[in-house]
Amino acid sequence: MSKKFLVIGSGGREAAMLWKLAQENPGAELYCAPGNAGISHSQRVTCVNINVTDIPALVQFASINKIDLTICGPEVPLIGGAADQFAAAKLLFCGPSSTAAYNSEGSKANFKRILEKYHIPTAPFKVFDDWRKGLDYVKALGAENIVIKADGLAAGKGVDLPDDEVAAEITLKEMMVDKKLGSAADVVVIENRLYGYECSAMGVTDGWRVHLFPYTQDHKRALDGDKGKNTGGMGAYTMALSPGIQNKIESTVKRILDALAQEGCFYKGFIYVGFIITKDGPMVLECNCRLGDPETQAILPVINGFTNLCMGAAEGNLLGIPPPAQTGESLCIVLSSLEYPEPSARDVPIAGLKMAESLGALVFHAGTGWKEDTYTTNRSGRILNVVGRGQTLAAAHNIAYQAAGAIITKGALRFRSDIGALALENT
Repeated sequence: MSKKFLVIGSGGREAAMLWKLAQENPGAELYCAPGNAGISHSQRVTCVNINVTDIPALVQFASINKIDLTICGPEVPLIGGAADQFAAAKLLFCGPSSTAAYNSEGSKANFKRILEKYHIPTAPFKVFDDWRKGLDYVKALGAENIVIKADGLAAGKGVDLPDDEVAAEITLKEMMVDKKLGSAADVVVIENRLYGYECSAMGVTDGWRVHLFPYTQDHKRALDGDKGKNTGGMGAYTMALSPGIQNKIESTVKRILDALAQEGCFYKGFIYVGFIITKDGPMVLECNCRLGDPETQAILPVINGFTNLCMGAAEGNLLGIPPPAQTGESLCIVLSSLEYPEPSARDVPIAGLKMAESLGALVFHAGTGWKEDTYTTNRSGRILNVVGRGQTLAAAHNIAYQAAGAIITKGALRFRSDIGALALENT
């Protein structure tokens, strides 16, 4: 009897998960809630019109359709208690409890306090609920020496590295007075700015063991040279780290899981810890209760065993399930609207997708629509993910950029030209 899988979400990350599940489970029935145009037009996936926040409806669908495993992409349902409600219905679910999700990603202030309490390396910080007191703290340290973070969920847009006091004041007012991020910035974390290179460490855990995926580096800024506004991510690539750094990162991730457990947050499912590798070693920047987007799109094409890892985490037992072996290098380019991270006002036809795939790339749909028998940009932020794979990062880079250049949108999309450039220069 074939397996049935449900993936919750609607972006490129979920498209990559479904692609991997289809690859590893040829006869499986695949469902996505709610999915997107690219996912819904796949021959393998059935999309169901259930919002990611409608957890009772998701549980009901999984129960009625006898879903063997549900995998959650975004963080909002996890913090809202999806894992808890699926568990109550005796349904297998890959993702942490609401308590674990909140204290790892839902509140940056809570997570930083846990790091501080258990002496896990991270930047010094202060928490503020008054923008004026926050600005005084910025002035005391110097704006060029700090980072401002919204405490709550902000879709990857709640972090700012101000150039000067004027910019810091504008950010604090926009966050805390104008409520540009809603209630996410009722409280802000202001921490010392760290210097080095960033690394995303993602994996799965059953609460005791953790299996990490290949390390990646994300590119958050909208424009080349790490300029422009912070975004949810404009591209990612698999990165090489020394064995010493890898050991320190893996040890730190385990310490974080132990600390969360000590705080009453037994954690199983996906975990994503953002690090910056400084001259003093790896320092923790953030923690997410789900896999990253677009890092997932770079990782899944070059590993095997994703299904078994998700199942083991959901069952609370990774014993006997091997860590994922990396089969090559990968690079993902995000094609976004010109306005991103601001909303787009255009809905433009997309051409060249088959050409991109013929060049050897994988194309994962994120914010696409379907109109008059063609894909469109759907007035979304991040539209497409183009992934190149190869035995070297240079090979993956060449495939990804040739394919991205083949996609035509009448000037409606853009992408960074320097994803992975620094790593290639160092190589």
